[in-house]
Amino acid sequence: MNKDSSVLIVDDQISILNAVKRVFQDTGVEVFSLSDPRQVVSFLQQHPEISLVLTDINMPHLNGLELQRLIQQNFPNRAAMGMLRVKFMSGHSKEDLYQTLGVSVNDFIEKPFGLGDIRRLLSGEATAMTDLARKSLELKRDTPFKTEL
Repeated sequence: MNKDSSVLIVDDQISILNAVKRVFQDTGVEVFSLSDPRQVVSFLQQHPEISLVLTDINMPHLNGLELQRLIQQNFPNRAAMGMLRVKFMSGHSKEDLYQTLGVSVNDFIEKPFGLGDIRRLLSGEATAMTDLARKSLELKRDTPFKTEL
């Protein structure tokens, strides 16, 4: 991730939010946090620099998967272009989540996690953003521009 990117952490447990923020401290990435997933859409509207939402899956009001759908509905272009990604965290294993929710969750880190896990997550994000920038340049290069006189 680059300096212009930020992360939003969403978890209903304040102690988890504080712990995750501490893990992010050494990454150099600006971190925001919310304990109520219902506030995420308006927060993202106010902070377009956020490129990653790291959210708990099991929360009251909206679970992580519902929050992901809400983000995709409200920011379809940013989400489709990979400029706003949602990754999940949970104290449950992928297998438990599959049994509980009936879905496979790929963009996931299991709690508790440490700095190495966060660095791998951010490294994957940086790679995805580099690929996006390269594809964008290729598109610009290969797209003929029309000029009107």
